[in-house]
Amino acid sequence: MVVIPTFDYKVGMSRTALPLFVLVTLVASPLLSTWRTSQVASPAALDAVEVSVRRAFRDGDLVLAEPHYLGYARMRLGDLPLWEPRHVVADDLATFRRVHVLSFAGWEKFPELLRLLRLRQGRSLEGRRKPFQHSITHTTFDLATPERVVFDLRRDIEQVRVVSRYPDGTEAVCDRFDRDRWLCPRDFTWSYVGRETLDIDHQPRECVWMHPLARGGVLRVELPAVAASNVLGGFGFTRDASRRASAPVHVRLVAGDEEVFASTHPVVLGWRHFQANVPTSVPLFLEVTTTHNGASHFCLNAVLTEPAP
Repeated sequence: MVVIPTFDYKVGMSRTALPLFVLVTLVASPLLSTWRTSQVASPAALDAVEVSVRRAFRDGDLVLAEPHYLGYARMRLGDLPLWEPRHVVADDLATFRRVHVLSFAGWEKFPELLRLLRLRQGRSLEGRRKPFQHSITHTTFDLATPERVVFDLRRDIEQVRVVSRYPDGTEAVCDRFDRDRWLCPRDFTWSYVGRETLDIDHQPRECVWMHPLARGGVLRVELPAVAASNVLGGFGFTRDASRRASAPVHVRLVAGDEEVFASTHPVVLGWRHFQANVPTSVPLFLEVTTTHNGASHFCLNAVLTEPAP
C-alpha cells in the first residue's frame, strides 16, 4: 500500500500563523511607539508645558491629560493630582476648584470634555498653545461650585473601623492594618478593606476594595463623625468581575440610625456615582451585602464634603 502524504490545511496554517503573528508584533510595537511619541511633542515643548502647569497649579486643582494612552503628562507631572481618563463625568470634578486640561491637538477637539466643563459652569481662564509637530494646549478652567473635602475614604482609610458580621452570627473587627488595608479574620487574601487602583470602567479608578461576605453577612465600614453635610461617592465591579460575578451587590449608607442611601448594583460594567445629604457630626456607616459573593470584586469610594468657603 502506498501512503500519500497529505497537508492538513488548518494545522499547517496554525503552525505558520503563530510565528508570523509574533514577527508582526515585534515589528509593529516599536513602530507604533515611535509614532505615538512623534504625535506628542519634542522634549523642549514638553518642558514648556510642564513649566506652564506648575506655575499655574494651586492646592485643590486637578490636571486632566488627553489622550489617555500618551504618557507625556504623567512622566512630567506625576507628582500632582493627575488623571488620564478615557472619559470623565461632572461628578468626578465636584471637589476640585480648577481643572488644567492638557490636550493633544487642542482642547477644542474634545467636545465632550468641553460640554462637561460648561456643565460645571467653568470658564476658560487661559489657553496656551505650543507649536511643534502638532500641539499641546494648556487650558485652565475655574469651577464655580467646588466642595471642600473633610474626609476621603481612600485617602483616610487608616481612620475607619471595619467590622465583619458573618452569616453564622459571629461579629469580628478587622483590626489588622497591613499594606494600606484592613484585613478581616477570615479569608483575608480577598476579605479586606483597603486602597486599590483598579480597572472599573475601562480606565483606572482609585477606590477602596470591599468584597462582600457570603450570603447573610454584612461588611461594614464606620466613618468618623465629622462636620460634613454631603457625601459624594461611586462604586462598581472590576472589569473582569462585571462579566462573571455571581450576584449584584447592595450598597447602603447609614447616618446614625437613618438610612440615607441604598442601591443595588447589577453585574454590569461601569462606575456609578451617588450623592447623599447627611446630618452633621453623626457616625456614618457604609455597608455592602450580596446574595452570592462569588467573584464579587467590588470597589467604591466616598468623600464627605461641605460647601467651600
